[in-house]
Amino acid sequence: MAKKRPALRAVPAVGKPITGSQRKFNALVEKIEQKRELLEAWQVVVVDYEQRWGEEFLPLLDEEAALNVELVELLDRAAEQVELADDERATLDEVIVELVPRLLGSDDDEALKSLFDRHSEIDFATLERETASLLRAEMGLDEEAPEADGPESGRPRDVRAEERSRQASRTVREVYRKLAGPLHPDREQDDAERERKTALMQRVNQAYEHGNLLELLELQLELEQIRPGHLADLPEEKLRHFIHVLDEQLAEIEDEVLNEEQLFRERFAIEPMQAVSPKIVRRLVRERTELLREDVAWLREDVARVAGADAQQLREWLREERKSIDEADELNLLPAR
Repeated sequence: MAKKRPALRAVPAVGKPITGSQRKFNALVEKIEQKRELLEAWQVVVVDYEQRWGEEFLPLLDEEAALNVELVELLDRAAEQVELADDERATLDEVIVELVPRLLGSDDDEALKSLFDRHSEIDFATLERETASLLRAEMGLDEEAPEADGPESGRPRDVRAEERSRQASRTVREVYRKLAGPLHPDREQDDAERERKTALMQRVNQAYEHGNLLELLELQLELEQIRPGHLADLPEEKLRHFIHVLDEQLAEIEDEVLNEEQLFRERFAIEPMQAVSPKIVRRLVRERTELLREDVAWLREDVARVAGADAQQLREWLREERKSIDEADELNLLPAR
């Protein structure tokens, strides 16, 4: 179990009202503590789900991709060898055109793109250009707009940002120095105390390297360099500097949490609307792995049926696919594979 950190709050003396800056400082510290706990929870479960992904999910993904490549190649050959009605050929083309873009990213890309071109009304290069153009339009990007990165653009804002950054660095460095002086292990004669200070100094250095003001302040509180009421006695300007650094620290932790969550979503194909958290990761991994295993089993059957199909059996398979596609369209979903 992780060591409980000391509670760091700006608590005014009895009879004194709490100021707006003190209230904001306390709220920021509380948010950081919550996000830090969430990040630590992700870091605990990541080892488990990385192992499951590498040992179970990734092999299934590789098998699914290989089976889909085999399926589109079988259908491509069948299109040349079997006489099909227009609606049957349209279904065959639709299956290929829907599958190929998902399979790109390997050494077979050019062959798959050529296969796509044989069954699509537009070639793959045109599709890529149109998709990129549509994406830019949705994001509100103007392809003709000049880049606003000249030497004068945004200069006043840059100056203010640079000054805030310098002040933040000074604030963190000031707290670091107050910790580093008394903790320097080389000045300690007692072996046990030197070992204790070495461990503490490692924590101080790590916090300083990451610009982690909250950790440094907590270490000051832990080492009794400051008392709980110390923060309430700070000048308003100093407290505002602390708030600015903590704002940045909160944003960094939130980004780290988001990155952990996004990596998990991408690896296990979790839909954007599906809520995820460290508490339900193991259940989601188990569910997604079972679903993928079922999809691969169905895909094996499809490949086996198409590979061994005569003309009539191929037409029957295409009719079943047409029905599945139509049902999925009604639900506004893509057919699972």
